[in-house]
Amino acid sequence: MTNERKPKKPREQYRLRTRLIHGSFATGRWDYDHPCGAAAIEFRHVPAVFGAPWAQGFIEFATPESRRAPIYIYDRLDEPTRGMLEENLAVAEGGEVAVTFATGMAAISGALGILTASGDQIVAHQVLYGCTHSLMTSWLPRYKIHTDFW
Repeated sequence: MTNERKPKKPREQYRLRTRLIHGSFATGRWDYDHPCGAAAIEFRHVPAVFGAPWAQGFIEFATPESRRAPIYIYDRLDEPTRGMLEENLAVAEGGEVAVTFATGMAAISGALGILTASGDQIVAHQVLYGCTHSLMTSWLPRYKIHTDFW
């Protein structure tokens, strides 16, 4: 399947509102030939259910230098609608990329994982979402990241 939609003028000349409504004019997000699999299928059954092309997709994903783009083999790695949302959010915020998360806890974990390193100290309010408190008291200390609660 090929995306034939071409803009009448360069994308940058359209107003932000137009770009947000219509998305990327030239996106490869829907141009793919990889099979998509359900996340609920156990990995050990994947080759039997989807065959060699699906298993090959995991090999390509693990070696980016050989990867064809886009590669949609497993919903948790990437999928077209989330990718297009991230493209549009990046445009809306004037950034190069945007990242979305399925849950707030995933976003918190991702942000703290990117912003902290071994030996860092976090100062946090004493009233936090329970899982965030658990992350800061049980998990981050394993990486020598200490949290002081105020």
